[in-house]
Amino acid sequence: MRVRFLPRLPLYSAVAALAATCTLLLTTTPAAAQNLRSWAESVGEDLDSVECKTPTSQTGAPMTGTPWHVHAVGLEQAHEHNTGLKPNGEPVKVAVLDSGVEAGHPTFDGNVLPGADPYDPSSDAQCDLHGHGTAVAGIIAGGHDQTRFMGVAPDAQIIPFRIFPTGEEGGNNTEIPKQIAATIEVAVDAGADVINISIAVLASPELEQAVEYAWSKGVLIVAATGNEKKYMNDEENDLAPKDEVYYPANYPKVLAVGATDINGALYADENYGDNMDLIAPGEGISLPSNSGEGYISNQSGTSFAAPHVAGAVALLIGKYGDEVATPQWITDRLIDTATHPADGFNEFQGHGLLNLPKALTASTEDEGDDEETVQPSFEPRHIEAFPVDHDPLATEKVIGWASLGIAITLITLVLVLKKIIPLGRRRGWRPGARRSENPPVSSGADTV
Repeated sequence: MRVRFLPRLPLYSAVAALAATCTLLLTTTPAAAQNLRSWAESVGEDLDSVECKTPTSQTGAPMTGTPWHVHAVGLEQAHEHNTGLKPNGEPVKVAVLDSGVEAGHPTFDGNVLPGADPYDPSSDAQCDLHGHGTAVAGIIAGGHDQTRFMGVAPDAQIIPFRIFPTGEEGGNNTEIPKQIAATIEVAVDAGADVINISIAVLASPELEQAVEYAWSKGVLIVAATGNEKKYMNDEENDLAPKDEVYYPANYPKVLAVGATDINGALYADENYGDNMDLIAPGEGISLPSNSGEGYISNQSGTSFAAPHVAGAVALLIGKYGDEVATPQWITDRLIDTATHPADGFNEFQGHGLLNLPKALTASTEDEGDDEETVQPSFEPRHIEAFPVDHDPLATEKVIGWASLGIAITLITLVLVLKKIIPLGRRRGWRPGARRSENPPVSSGADTV
């Protein structure tokens, strides 16, 4: 499980049916679950069925230590202020658009609600053949199995959508953005408070409209930037349109997340650009296994950075409520309270590393509190400063120039051999006679 999650899927020829179903106003009740299943069944009629089953051939390993991400973003201190419950006690709901979620894993303890699975509607997306969605959801709301693993918002609830059942690549498929767009609208109408999309795809009018729809309904989308070292500034890069696979993260009204490692260094493969907002732990991460037990370690990618921020959004909604915690307010607050890079902002680290304790304790006018920001007992991680001339493709360029040098050497050798070999064959590979530099001179005795 690594880096980009870009599946190759049967096309959604039922996008129109999706849009029509999106008008349903859903809540997380048994009736809502039935409505989501009905939606999945109607869409699934035009798809190839992919059974959702829990893989049992390889289970995860026990969690023996505290994952580094717990300390990196200050989870223990953050949970002193909120764990994913709104002021009225209602759980914050996070939609995870992914490969499904293994609801039976003890790290969730029942907080994975019935969702929607067009490829196997009876599953309600509560299983995960691939494993990506379970990992993402675990970062958001895991941490109930008496291990040292800790989700960002453990009392939040997950609404899973299984729209990428196999995890195979194919992110430049032009139908995939339509799939995601339709599912965003359904997730919003199903009562999601925040949406996590750890997927990078092409831009499309439908996807941009869905992002606008979610924003207008007070639902913030958090997305991974992707993992191909691509420059996301469309007007400035030299990518062909079919290669601009870094949406929805590159839309301004999406919170775009890159990744960092345990030492504060940038995750080398992330996509980057002016729309980068934050970085969060995303390299060498331990995650719940989709087998339903145990954990897998050393997983990397912006896919796993994004859910840290989605969980942070859930905590802010939980503490401040829906009226205060609007998409714009949340975006500004997370950016303002991040551990900023030396230059304040750059295309690789955005506005800096997620700082949960500060986000949850900084004074705000909305609280009528003019006192100084509370300083939690949390030492934010240092993040490396980037030189002005930092080039994420430096290694590739060195390899490219070296390859070019080798190619030129080989071509020269071939041309030389092309001349030498025929000459050698004509002589039977015998050495040529060498002319003397001093021709013989006749002696006087030979004179007539």
